Amino acid sequence: MRRDGEGAAVIAADGTRLFHRCFGTGTTTLVFTASWALDSRMWDLQYAYFAARGFRCVGWDRRGHGRSELGGPDPDMDVFADDLAAVLDQLDLSNVVLVGHSMGAAEIIHFLARHGRSRVRKVVLLAPVAPFVMQTADNPDGVPRAVFERVWARMAADFPAWAEDNQTAFFTPETSV
Repeated sequence: MRRDGEGAAVIAADGTRLFHRCFGTGTTTLVFTASWALDSRMWDLQYAYFAARGFRCVGWDRRGHGRSELGGPDPDMDVFADDLAAVLDQLDLSNVVLVGHSMGAAEIIHFLARHGRSRVRKVVLLAPVAPFVMQTADNPDGVPRAVFERVWARMAADFPAWAEDNQTAFFTPETSV
């Protein structure tokens, strides 16, 4: 596997090909998990910054996002957590710092609950959407499903318009890129 740029695909338990990239050669490895609907490119500035400061950086695209295959229908958090485990296992990563934003943070939490922390040194959760956002009987303070259904319908009708309408929450005039 090359140290800078794309490496050979990681193969999930069900045979799904998961895309990943590695940058830097440091002894401390940062593994970045992206937000929902984004891929590992969301971390490009962080890869450059940390690789230049002696860290090894690994970014991967969640199944169905970016350059990873979708695999089976409707993956859930168990599948996403297992995919993160496959990335760590197949790249033989240990003593890593897991860095996740939004849904990526929830994935990391689910990974730790499902697979333990034997390969993990630290965790960084940025704007986590965790443990669970939707209102259910065991999560009465969550957001009602009807809110999600309206969002999903709008996304299905015109995803580019939905993304345009919602970018202000993620990108401000102070955002560097």
